[in-house]
Amino acid sequence: MTPPPPDDNESTAIYVLKDGARLGPFTEDDLLEMVDEGELSYDDPCLREGSATIQRIRQVLDWEGERGDETERNRPTPEILDSDDDDEEESDDMEEPAIDPPVASRRKLVGPPRNPNLILYAGHPSVLSFPKALLLIVACVGGGIYGHDQSQWWLFGGLVAALFGVSWILLQRSMRLYLITPRRVEIVTGLIAKSSKEVRIEDIRTINVLTPGIRGLFGVGSVEFASSGGSSIEVAFTEVYAAHRIKGLVRRIQDALDDED
Repeated sequence: MTPPPPDDNESTAIYVLKDGARLGPFTEDDLLEMVDEGELSYDDPCLREGSATIQRIRQVLDWEGERGDETERNRPTPEILDSDDDDEEESDDMEEPAIDPPVASRRKLVGPPRNPNLILYAGHPSVLSFPKALLLIVACVGGGIYGHDQSQWWLFGGLVAALFGVSWILLQRSMRLYLITPRRVEIVTGLIAKSSKEVRIEDIRTINVLTPGIRGLFGVGSVEFASSGGSSIEVAFTEVYAAHRIKGLVRRIQDALDDED
């Protein structure tokens, strides 16, 4: 009897079965990045740690459309059984689950996530976008430790100043929230009185990624979205980490919407 599938919300390591080898462990973010770079396909089989049920990568990432998901549920799932000394002959006759050959190009998604309000990305400006505050925090802590031999008030004052610096960074980050759902990209600003601005993903025509300076070496940059081919930017995710991955996510959603049409 096939064991029940694992809970999708459970955070477990994922192994990819490819070319007769077991690759991993990976996280869901690792799988998204590898598919985006063309190293894996959404049809590649994978296995969650502690489970004996083979799944496709699209099932693990919940990117299967309704028809495709129903087809996958009706498809018989191969099992991996533990063999022991008493069942050597039986396990020798068992066929290992077939593994799809590698594909030459990346395949598009079968369909967008079924829930249009599902949050695929939620982020804030990167901590690296506040270099002056970070330097001030380091200086306060260092000065407090240096003057600790003369007076304990030096250390206390340095820690208090550093705490204020950390609180200021957290406050500034909380005032800007960036969201991506299967239907839109949105920016929410403000601390108490919230304001929002959004653009539908299907209307997006231009995506600009800017990663200047030293912060760009760490993947920190801005992602600008526009619904026309001009220079009028409607929504911009400024100073976010992994800017190129955010662009790739939006492009994959657009491909899925095109396939759905």
